[in-house]
Amino acid sequence: MIALIDINNCYVSCERIFQPELNNKPVIVLSNNDGCAIARSNEAKALGIKMGQPLFQLTDIIKRHDVRVRSANFTLYGDMSHRIMTIIAELTPKIEIYSIDECFVDVTGMPDVEAWSKTLRKTIYQWTGLPVSIGIARTKVLSKLANKVAKSCSGVYLISAHDERDILAVTKIDDLWGIGKKLSIRLKLMGIYTAMQLVNSPDQLVKDKFSVVLSRLQKELRGESVFALDDHIEAKKQIVCSRSFGHLITDKDQLHQALLRFVSLATEKLRRQKSEARCLQVVINTNPYSKNAKQYHRSACVILPTHTANTTVIARYATQLLNQLFRPNYEYQRAGIMLMDIAPAQCHQYDLIEAPSNDPLDEVKDMINRRFGRNKIMPARLVAKKQPWEMRQDMLSKKFTTRWIDLLTAK
Repeated sequence: MIALIDINNCYVSCERIFQPELNNKPVIVLSNNDGCAIARSNEAKALGIKMGQPLFQLTDIIKRHDVRVRSANFTLYGDMSHRIMTIIAELTPKIEIYSIDECFVDVTGMPDVEAWSKTLRKTIYQWTGLPVSIGIARTKVLSKLANKVAKSCSGVYLISAHDERDILAVTKIDDLWGIGKKLSIRLKLMGIYTAMQLVNSPDQLVKDKFSVVLSRLQKELRGESVFALDDHIEAKKQIVCSRSFGHLITDKDQLHQALLRFVSLATEKLRRQKSEARCLQVVINTNPYSKNAKQYHRSACVILPTHTANTTVIARYATQLLNQLFRPNYEYQRAGIMLMDIAPAQCHQYDLIEAPSNDPLDEVKDMINRRFGRNKIMPARLVAKKQPWEMRQDMLSKKFTTRWIDLLTAK
């Protein structure tokens, strides 16, 4: 048996913990640069606000219904997610963290899994203030369906082997985990509209007409566990740090500052997973949706002399690539870097003459930033309080759990 634990309306729920005035109000959380809605409270959903809907289209409905709007506070959401995953990991033998708001748990052999789930749900709410839903079934795909049912009932739902066929018969093919819009259209053209119809489809037909992935999903719906629980977090093969700017940039120096910030963030992630990179790519581009502006989209790559996680070394090569790519008289909307050819630290051969380029001071900087907050130590060029290229976050809430000055005061 596998349980899927999902934080209900994760981003909105995190905002409400420390801002009780948002309770029972329509709330939306916006994407980077306050572009579109990426999270909605149930009250906002009832108003017809759609996932991914641009903010400029919501101006009237926000004013008319007093919708509360927040910029995405990923520092807060990440910290609250970590707290919940830690609680679950302490109470269960095997956990797979699937996303910031979801995890799978192996509950095989538990004598009363429903009672255990209700207790866990109550504990999480008591310790963090976040509501979760728990769906339990024989496979991952079925537990996803059970979780969806749990959200509309008591918060915990178990699909037993006897109930599976009834649930699958009323589940639309669009609602299955892993089936996107294009695939659902193809399935419907073949007369497959429900999960039960997919289960009853000939195995060979599914393999020939679609893919191995859909064949595995079909087996999961039949109760055969194919997608095993994976509690091992693999090191990333590529690390990307890319952002759209809050304002269009024409100045090369500002682009350079942005790239330095991206290099600092990417190399910190590299060291955190105890890896080093040998290949660096830099990308800069204008706004592709602007009809009047001149368009420019370029990227360049460099192979480093040796594997490294040294921020200074990688920043030097990023600067060289920017000098190669930059063209004046363009309005740049986005830039980013990608670290590739990543390997575990100390597991590759260095140059026989040149000493390893890693700097012990990077580890010290990482330790200080983890303890006292991101960017407490940073390149001197980035010390200014606000950079024109930084993201727009006009409705950003406080970092209630990770910054001392933002801690709430009880009165």
